[in-house]
Amino acid sequence: MTGRTFTIGEDGYFDPYGRVLQDDLCVALFSVFHVPVDVGFIRTRVTADIDETGVRDTDSVAAITHFFIPSSGDEYAFYFNNCLFTCLDLNMILSDAFSSFSPRLGIPALLRVTGLTSADSGFGRIFKKGDLWGHFSEDETLLGADFEISDYPAGRASAVQEKPGASGFGGGISVRGEYELQEQAYSSCRVEAGAGTSLIALTLAGSYLRDPLLEPYGMADGIATGGRLSGEIYPYRGLVFSGSVGLNFIDDIKFMTGAAGHLVYRISVIFRI
Repeated sequence: MTGRTFTIGEDGYFDPYGRVLQDDLCVALFSVFHVPVDVGFIRTRVTADIDETGVRDTDSVAAITHFFIPSSGDEYAFYFNNCLFTCLDLNMILSDAFSSFSPRLGIPALLRVTGLTSADSGFGRIFKKGDLWGHFSEDETLLGADFEISDYPAGRASAVQEKPGASGFGGGISVRGEYELQEQAYSSCRVEAGAGTSLIALTLAGSYLRDPLLEPYGMADGIATGGRLSGEIYPYRGLVFSGSVGLNFIDDIKFMTGAAGHLVYRISVIFRI
């Protein structure tokens, strides 16, 4: 989620990561009849090395000691995750009571498994993503979907990969949405459309976010609608330049709540050998 507010004494603070706790995961990875299985446990504890200002203690010795020495307030949960038939992911966390269950269904993989389409067919080649997922816990019931259809030239896809690209022109569109059922206070949606060649690509995106945590930052009824324009240049295989400008776009609002109401610029360079 986007974070939460908490109070220490009479002072209020905002935690953008959604928790004032620390989770440590210890998991074993193996396969049973070619089905990947992850089994382990999660330890949840209060981060005592964070003071009232939200700043982590810089004493590395104290932090390491705090990590390895158990605390009476620690809570443990059983963790299980597996991927069935490359199209269904199951993630479950169990503690003293039910904690969470998170299934995910990949439609393109399901179509290939059932033989209805293939990665080489016209539709199978452009249907890049089609995920349906849910997250069910005592406090939250979240449903979501993520779809992408695109036919960009090979040069764009391989710009940071080893194989050389090819010339051409293509485009794509993606849609992602989430809706919380229990409190019905959180929902989000984003739509992106772009086009490009093997050397350059432009993307225009719009987003909607409803979250009560946005109200203290000037968003009426906790609702933010925004957009972003971004571009990428691939001058050479393994090298990508990208930049964007956005206003109240969901990526900026969710992780930098103070970004509300003004332009946010992003510039990045990716170089891979």
